Formats: sequence, structure tokens, C-alpha cells
Amino acid sequence: MDRKLGIGQPPGFPFTLNSAVDALLKKEFDVCRAKEKAHPLMEAYKIKAVPFQYEKMDEWRENFVGVQYLHEPTNLLVFGAVDDI
Repeated sequence: MDRKLGIGQPPGFPFTLNSAVDALLKKEFDVCRAKEKAHPLMEAYKIKAVPFQYEKMDEWRENFVGVQYLHEPTNLLVFGAVDDI
């Protein structure tokens, strides 16, 4: 439509709300993680677990760092960031 009719693409919208919700949920889960207690949502849905506590959690959450695994036979590096475990 852009090339044929001259109708431009709509502007991109910032992910402000998404980012805020993501940050707040991570903080809530971090509080539960420190207390070794299930998050209220986990309790509500009868998930019998507590957030995983590990020293590299902040590193694993970083985009383009995250969790990595190198499959040596193919030299394929698989990686991705996690929200929580």
C-alpha cells in the first residue's frame, strides 16, 4: 500500500506499558524468590513451586546474553533471554 497508493505505515508505538508490567512482575517474583515463597498467582493456579533462585538470573534476563548453549558438533550457538524460571 505504501509503494502503490502512497499510504505510509502507521508509526510504531513504544512498549511502555509492556515494559512496566514486565519490570513490576519481575520485581514481585524476585521478592518471592528471596523469601523462597510461591507468588500469589502461582498459589491461585495451584502451582506447587517457588521461583528458581540462581546467581546468574539477572544475566539470563539480559537480551543478547541470556542463557547460551553451544552445540559443538555443529558449532551452533542457541541462546535466549528468560523472564523467570
